[in-house]
Amino acid sequence: MPLFDAYLIVDWSARSSPARGRDSIWLALCERVSGQWVRRPCENPPTRAAARRRIEEILCTQISRRGRVLAGFDFGLSYPQGFAAALGLAGPAPPWLQIWEQLAALHHDCEDNRNNRFDLAASLNHRIGGIAGPFWGCPAAAASPNLRRTSPRFPYTSDGGLSLERYRRTERALRARCLPVQEVWKLFYPASVGGQMLTGIPILSSLRNARGLAEVSRVWPFETGFCQTPIPTLGPAVLHVEIWPGILSGSKLPAASCRDEAQMLGLCETLALQDDEDQLGVLFAAPSGLGPEDLHACVTEEGWILGT
Repeated sequence: MPLFDAYLIVDWSARSSPARGRDSIWLALCERVSGQWVRRPCENPPTRAAARRRIEEILCTQISRRGRVLAGFDFGLSYPQGFAAALGLAGPAPPWLQIWEQLAALHHDCEDNRNNRFDLAASLNHRIGGIAGPFWGCPAAAASPNLRRTSPRFPYTSDGGLSLERYRRTERALRARCLPVQEVWKLFYPASVGGQMLTGIPILSSLRNARGLAEVSRVWPFETGFCQTPIPTLGPAVLHVEIWPGILSGSKLPAASCRDEAQMLGLCETLALQDDEDQLGVLFAAPSGLGPEDLHACVTEEGWILGT
């Protein structure tokens, strides 16, 4: 029996003005109808605000049907181990949640895509201390003593003596396979996943806590652990996961208007087909080759890219 009834795959963008087409936001949806999955037309909302509203609408519609949704987002869901401590965050909540709540409180995004991601990164760098890092990359006009256009040296050492790696464990695993996944600190230039995270995590946090979704939403692996059945066996559910389209490298992509759209469609179809064949659950299980300390770091702080 398939784990999910619908698969929503989201390609994100940190652009500061409305955009469509290449390097913009794409939403791909596959859902089961009478036991067979159906691919819906890809959507290309021009702004993050419009995308957030549409994602919430899709999720609420599925939940109203008591559906079970896999929602994948193409940006990192957290940072390398030690980031929360370097920011001085403390309390009973796990580090990943402390970071989410901090970014949700500090990030500002307008209806027309204007946002404060470079100012936010500079302020976080200032709190961490050290030599202008770990966040890096920005237009010349946004450069400052706390945010430089070029990368600092990693491991990055904070004023408190904490060391931050350039890559999370999941990214190191992918790079060991010669897959060009980017680092979470990079805010600008091509494949700037860091900018997508500063704009995306606050929106995903709001979706996770939205009315009608909060009680059925979980974030993998933070709230589920690593297991082959990360959602309840009965009732509606939304499982938020981190995805990276480069996992499909070498696969035949469906016809589309641009590569971004094709990758979203391809990944959506791949996950639906794997679920049909009872092969999807294994992707949620504990990654091989990681010891107990590594697994604990992934579940409490770093996260994991589905399919790594």
